[in-house]
Amino acid sequence: MNQERSISLEWGGTIKYPARFTLVAAMNPCPCGYYGTDLCKCDERQVKKYQGKISGPILDRIDLQVEMSRLSTDERFAENESESSSAIRCKVEDARQRQSVRFQGAGILHNAAIPGGLVRELCKFSNDAFAHYRIKIEQNVLSTRSMDRLAKVARTVADLEASDEIGSEHIDKAASFVIGGLLREAF
Repeated sequence: MNQERSISLEWGGTIKYPARFTLVAAMNPCPCGYYGTDLCKCDERQVKKYQGKISGPILDRIDLQVEMSRLSTDERFAENESESSSAIRCKVEDARQRQSVRFQGAGILHNAAIPGGLVRELCKFSNDAFAHYRIKIEQNVLSTRSMDRLAKVARTVADLEASDEIGSEHIDKAASFVIGGLLREAF
């Protein structure tokens, strides 16, 4: 986040605090920590109560939610088959370069900083992807904030795949981070 917050004081003054930070948080899906598996001992009421401790408006301000499933014993001891850190770093650097070129002279540093009013223009959806984007919004009753975030994350997914246009597959991938999740199901 890169915003400045102002606080108006009772005696007429205003204090401005810079607020540039990245919040990374984690929580269990339920009180026992095993929701979604045979090991879970919680009933639905307990799960909803536990997940309800984070309000909808707070969740709406968390940009990305990534669910992690429990690793099996075999997965814990398996050889790592994923991309190397250096390969991922190259993809990220390439994506950031694409963004630098796209926003040159606009005063925008990266996709997350696209102003709400410019999302459609700067994200560049294919026709099919924009129709798919609209359907995702309607199906999930997204706030304007979440709707814009979905477009920005989809733009980033497309950039990571070196695509000039956002495709429907980019919308789906972005939706898995922005929309879905156990916490959203609780509301």
